[in-house]
Amino acid sequence: MPSKTSFTKHLRFHKKKKQETDEFKPTPAQEPAKSTANKTPDILERYASRRMNLRRSPSPEPVDEGQSDPVYANVLGAGHHYVMGAGRHYVTDLDGGFGGWAGAEYNEGNGHDDSGGSSGSTSASGPDRVDDNSSVASDLNTLDFKKNFHDDLLKAIQNINSTGKFAFCTKYRAPSDLSISIDGVGNIATPLAESQARQIITKARQAPYGKGTETFVDTSVRNTWELDPSQFTIISAMWRNYPPNACAKAAEQMGINKPVRAKLYKMLLYDEGAMFKPHTDTEKIPGMFGTLVISLPSKHTGGEVVMKHCGEKMIYKSSDYHTSIAAWYSDVSHEVLPVTSGYRWVLTYNLAIDKSLPAPSAPLGRSELRPPRHCIRRWLAQDKKSRQSPYTYHMLEYEYTEANISYKTLKAQDLARVTALREACNGLPVTIFLALVEKMERGSVMANPLGWYNESDEESDEGGHCIEDVLESSLAVKFLQDLNGQVVPGKMFIKEDHLLQPFTFDSLDPDKEDYERHTGNAGAQATHWYFLGQGVVIVPHDSIGGFFRQSQSEYGCQPEEFPQTQINYLAQLCCKPDAQDYLITTMVNLVKRAVPHIEKQRHILTDTSVMPNVLKASLQHGKYVLAETILSKLSGYLPYEWYSWLREWLIRDDGEARALKRFDKVKRGLSIAMSSDDKLDHKFDATAHLVPLPKDLPPNAIPTPKFIKDWAQQNIRKFLDGHGLKEATTQDGLSLVNMSLYFEDPILFMKESVVPIFEKQTAAPSFRFKILSRLMVLMADGTLPSTEVVALSQTMARMLIASQDFTLLRDAKVIGAQEKKRKAEPWMDDDRDLSRIRQVRSQLRNAITWETLRNFFLFLHKLGDLRDQFMTKVNKQAHKLPAVELFSMWIPFLQSSVEILEVEKTPLTTPSYQKFFSTLILTMLKGYLGSEPQGSVNWSMVGVDCWCEDCERLNAFLAHPTRISARYPMSKQRRFHFHQEIQAAHVACTHVTERNTNPNTMVVTKTGRPEEVKLQDWRKRRDQCAAKFAKFEAEDLKTLLGSDYAKIERLGPRPAQTTTSQSPAAGEKRAADNAPEVIDLTSE
Repeated sequence: MPSKTSFTKHLRFHKKKKQETDEFKPTPAQEPAKSTANKTPDILERYASRRMNLRRSPSPEPVDEGQSDPVYANVLGAGHHYVMGAGRHYVTDLDGGFGGWAGAEYNEGNGHDDSGGSSGSTSASGPDRVDDNSSVASDLNTLDFKKNFHDDLLKAIQNINSTGKFAFCTKYRAPSDLSISIDGVGNIATPLAESQARQIITKARQAPYGKGTETFVDTSVRNTWELDPSQFTIISAMWRNYPPNACAKAAEQMGINKPVRAKLYKMLLYDEGAMFKPHTDTEKIPGMFGTLVISLPSKHTGGEVVMKHCGEKMIYKSSDYHTSIAAWYSDVSHEVLPVTSGYRWVLTYNLAIDKSLPAPSAPLGRSELRPPRHCIRRWLAQDKKSRQSPYTYHMLEYEYTEANISYKTLKAQDLARVTALREACNGLPVTIFLALVEKMERGSVMANPLGWYNESDEESDEGGHCIEDVLESSLAVKFLQDLNGQVVPGKMFIKEDHLLQPFTFDSLDPDKEDYERHTGNAGAQATHWYFLGQGVVIVPHDSIGGFFRQSQSEYGCQPEEFPQTQINYLAQLCCKPDAQDYLITTMVNLVKRAVPHIEKQRHILTDTSVMPNVLKASLQHGKYVLAETILSKLSGYLPYEWYSWLREWLIRDDGEARALKRFDKVKRGLSIAMSSDDKLDHKFDATAHLVPLPKDLPPNAIPTPKFIKDWAQQNIRKFLDGHGLKEATTQDGLSLVNMSLYFEDPILFMKESVVPIFEKQTAAPSFRFKILSRLMVLMADGTLPSTEVVALSQTMARMLIASQDFTLLRDAKVIGAQEKKRKAEPWMDDDRDLSRIRQVRSQLRNAITWETLRNFFLFLHKLGDLRDQFMTKVNKQAHKLPAVELFSMWIPFLQSSVEILEVEKTPLTTPSYQKFFSTLILTMLKGYLGSEPQGSVNWSMVGVDCWCEDCERLNAFLAHPTRISARYPMSKQRRFHFHQEIQAAHVACTHVTERNTNPNTMVVTKTGRPEEVKLQDWRKRRDQCAAKFAKFEAEDLKTLLGSDYAKIERLGPRPAQTTTSQSPAAGEKRAADNAPEVIDLTSE
């Protein structure tokens, strides 16, 4: 894949490609006009722009001596500074020596800014506050833009310049008492002698370089020696202040007015030939933004550091000075040229700022703020439909990632320009975001004789591919963050004509490619992604809803009806009491538009926090109509915790009168929500969080007002008196019993409202088991009277045994295990897969486990003679019980029942128990294990369910009685068809691709004769059955089965006995001995 190139080196709007020279040093006789003669229009524009910004006030103050101008530094060449004085500009070298006049005297008072007024002076303490009433009013009277909005704003932004530079270097005197001690070498005198340099190398190691997340040692890329700070000590009383002073100098030159800290990183020693190829620095400490280098006294030649950024270049020659310092931002590309003689000896420091501090910024003047503010105000004054673009995007110069892009981490020129935009837009109805943009292009690949793709080698994806015709293109906002650091999640799309620089991505190499080979009917295609695109987005408040709704479709950039992540972002902001009106209005409008679409396609609401946040914001800001809409139509998406929040919003310490007033605002929506088709357990849990029982209230909580309690009772009766339960679940059973606690006589409520439902739900055994279990719990903890509970439970248990079809019982563990093993078939579309998932969930809601049966068996003992009725009913239905459930659920239940009978002192010789056990065990052996299949020598097997030419050849092979393997040379698409058909038909064979032929060959091999496969499966089931019965005591089985025990013995030797949860270890009581009085009939 071609390497990524910084987009700033490839911008093609209004510019020609920059022609660079390695270094150009003008003599004193050379004039600036000559110095700039060979420079591009880009540099000349910046040169002229900088001159225009140097307006002279009546009492001009010269810039600090030694401060270089990056534009002039690039024009004049490395090693020189452009110094601005009182009316004259001259060039100096790094020592401050005269290098020639840069230009003649000029009068600053004659200049005019873009708005037509005279330029103002810049305050030394920072930017002046823009007086919107005076400085902008006249500008709004202009009829139109000078060119158009995009060009005017782009020019205004480009004229915003930072006082800081991307890099700097200067001579810096070292302490007179400087000495360095290196472990194993001793004190090093300065300047560094060759003999001691060789000694240092013996203690050093080759410095590595980073590539991605890995580090490598490769002297062809980086050839230098390094020592860690732990290996040396700087001996100097004056050194303590030296790095901080150098750090302060770096901050001043780089335009950072916040505290900067420097952390020592390495000592580097470059001997003859040592170098480091172009690279950028990675973040090594939190808050790192750059690198500081202190060059120690050591004679050498070569070893220049060439720093490049955004078409500018600076060269640091440490060989010219006894000691010097240099610094640059981390993403500045820099290289160390080979040392030609001597030793280059440096200390490197990581520069960082405290991330908790406000972002560093350079001073801004009124003259820099007026043009963008005037331009944006003209834009906003236009009718919304007449604007050149509804929002606009400006690319930044430096590179950022999702991890480090924020207002606080902007660098140099980017920081100055974004800060200026922020100040210029102060009070205007716009929001500014930082964004990362990715461009995608998909199209046909041209047939290139140089080998963009090779038709004869369809397996090769190596190399890049040139897109000939672009079929689809998009600009995706991959990351969006406001200037306060709030991230807007989700992906939005913008149109290319919304960019201020419309050719930003032109001439860039793609960062990623997805290549699709030709398939016969369709030619080869490629998709390219360009990741580089960090910028600032300016969005008017009246367009922010449209901006958030931009999505991508096959027809291009289209509005999205439900931008849920963006709505959630707005809702979270609107939950704050000081939320701005435009945010609330935007949120309300987006949600109103989205609700009908969510109703039709409920699966599109994937984030469960969206609607709770929207409701919270709506209620806090009085948007009751929207709140009622959501409650009445989308209540199923509200988590229970939201109702707890609603209770806190309703019931406060300001009296019941105000609580009633608030409740009246939401009562209708809540009542509609509670009468919806949502599941019973969901509606009851919502009620329980909104109106908790007194015993469930936290300490010091305000009691629930009576009018809310009455409303809760009315809705509970509506739950049961309305449509009833369509599909009762375990949780519904729990909810029904808990509902009774909201009434004065819970038992009466159960008899009148719950028992009729219980009687009808014969297809929901887990629901019925849960009701009986919950009743026993409430009896045990004293919530309900025991006498009445036992009587009610006897009635309901008899009802269950008489009406329940036990063949409907399904093992939850089996369903879960089968679902884990299941793989989505290639032919299954999303709708079918979703339907299957819903079916599985429905089965799980009504499934039970063997523990459920065990607990019900124990529960029946407490209710009289009901156990015999249960066993008789099961015996009659045994032959219809599913074989898998017999093995996985009923046999473990029987094993646990033996323990219960022994604890109850019930003899195993009791005829009813012997019949019950033998019926279930023998039925399982017959249905699950079956008879042993007979072997055969026939290799023929059933083929695939397809009759295409390829599959007919495959079926002929599969049906052949003696052939075991077959080879099929074919294309990748045809091989994939084989794979699909073999998988779908579950044919017992392997299919692998040999890639040493052209075309590749698929080899299909039969893995076993069908009869052998059946025999292997049977033996596996036999071993499983033997393991199950090994958990029983052999004597217990003999007693229960009598002569039929011989069938158990024929399963083979009993596996070694292991201690399980069902069989206690020696010396311990059985589980039933210590079984609690309360039994959960549906424990998982």
